Amino acid sequence: MFQKPQPPTKWKTPLKADKFGPPAIVFPVRKFKDGNEDCLTLNLFKPKENCGVQPFPVMVYIHGGGFVSGSSREWGYKEACRKLVSHGLIVVTVNYRLGPFGLLFY
Repeated sequence: MFQKPQPPTKWKTPLKADKFGPPAIVFPVRKFKDGNEDCLTLNLFKPKENCGVQPFPVMVYIHGGGFVSGSSREWGYKEACRKLVSHGLIVVTVNYRLGPFGLLFY
């Protein structure tokens, strides 16, 4: 624990990336079991068809929480992202480490 992020292990077959990554560990410690230190993930939602817009505009959303709470799974992302994507927008959401797991190695 408390280590710098490491490069991902290389995979030999296509990576199935159709689910949100694990949320970060959230403090207080009673929520420790709900998260994972390996939470550095990027979620990408893109239109399946042209939607009359080209090139597609991109929105990057980084959740709030003061570096102590939050996750890219919140806010009903899937539903909200589907609506934005249906209008021809690419949506990117980010998960990052929180609390001491996010900053202690510095």
